[in-house]
Amino acid sequence: MRAQGFEHWGVTDIDLHDAEEGLLQWLGAGFHGEMDYMARHGLKRARPAALVPGTVSVLMVALSYRPVQCLAGPSLGRT
Repeated sequence: MRAQGFEHWGVTDIDLHDAEEGLLQWLGAGFHGEMDYMARHGLKRARPAALVPGTVSVLMVALSYRPVQCLAGPSLGRT
């Protein structure tokens, strides 16, 4: 996946029951910001088969939004 530009990736089954309480707290704290769909979908984010019927696994990818120059050294862009 790194060749496609993703720093991290993983595959999991759809049993995310243990994540439901944390998701509700995260949404309640407003950490979803302007991602209104997160709040609209609610627990469907912890129940993938409810979001997309027939789902049996989930592929997750991570892409850093940090500018490349920040990754180059310990200054993190400071002078």
